[in-house]
Amino acid sequence: MNTNPRWATIFSCVCVSCYATGCSCCFSVLVAACRGDDPSGNYYYNTSICQTQAFTCGKVEIRYPFYLSGVTGDVQGNSNSYCGYPGLAIACEDGGEPTLSLGNRDYNVTGIDYSNYTISLVDPDVLKGDSCAGVDHNVTVPPTFYLNFTEDTVGYLLFGTNCSIPSLPNQSDIKPTECASSDGARRRYSFVIPLNMPIQVLLLEEYCQQVTLAPVLQSALQQWSTGGYRDILTQGFQLEWELNRRPSNCTKCDNSNGRCAYNQDGEFVGCLCANGRVNDQECPKGHKRISKIGKELLCWLPFHRLLFPDLFITKLL
Repeated sequence: MNTNPRWATIFSCVCVSCYATGCSCCFSVLVAACRGDDPSGNYYYNTSICQTQAFTCGKVEIRYPFYLSGVTGDVQGNSNSYCGYPGLAIACEDGGEPTLSLGNRDYNVTGIDYSNYTISLVDPDVLKGDSCAGVDHNVTVPPTFYLNFTEDTVGYLLFGTNCSIPSLPNQSDIKPTECASSDGARRRYSFVIPLNMPIQVLLLEEYCQQVTLAPVLQSALQQWSTGGYRDILTQGFQLEWELNRRPSNCTKCDNSNGRCAYNQDGEFVGCLCANGRVNDQECPKGHKRISKIGKELLCWLPFHRLLFPDLFITKLL
């Protein structure tokens, strides 16, 4: 082989003892580079877990910090990690409406305001056209979710169902709903009351078999006495995602145009950068994404230089 100690290889892979080894000393390093390994200890991730462009599901634009439910990958040894904030997983079935899960309940997503960090939800049960649609469960936001009720926009309706009395004591202006039921020979009644009215929850609990609290838009509560409670429910409610829940590493990651990755326990596991690299807290400036084809070409060139030195190695003057 026509070799010379002053000849160099490319890709920062320089054989110090090139003359003695016939320029084969870097072979293993080149293989590791083409495979995606990083001898410096940095990690890479499958960039497909991050949505680089916003997309529309139903009539709602979905983008980071929300992510598609079920789209996960390995990030620094944490399997099933996702690109987004805890609790912001959106399910988008073909031709269907976007949904977000709170506990074991799915809610339709009717809008996302990225400027004010709010998401609008509605219980699909109240959209079925039933004039007696009610709420038989409380809305619970899991503590690990970066979501909470918006104090400025949230109001509440109290639902008392299967009540044993047709009117509440000392509340003659509050009438039962038209959705009465019967329990054998006994007639049962239901009441819907705004939480801001001077009546205690204990009063409903004393006479009703079930009492639930439904979040609604505060601005819609005025329709309680005119438009009916069903119209209020169909307008849904809002949650906000709380930026102050982010750990400092995630905040720095977002500020560097990275994407925060979390594991299934809601723990921050890395900053996902556009170049496919995972950093601890932020993405370096000036890094650009290299296409798969470009990477393969760059990796193949050093092997050509090793296999055909007379054609691909240039003598340094």
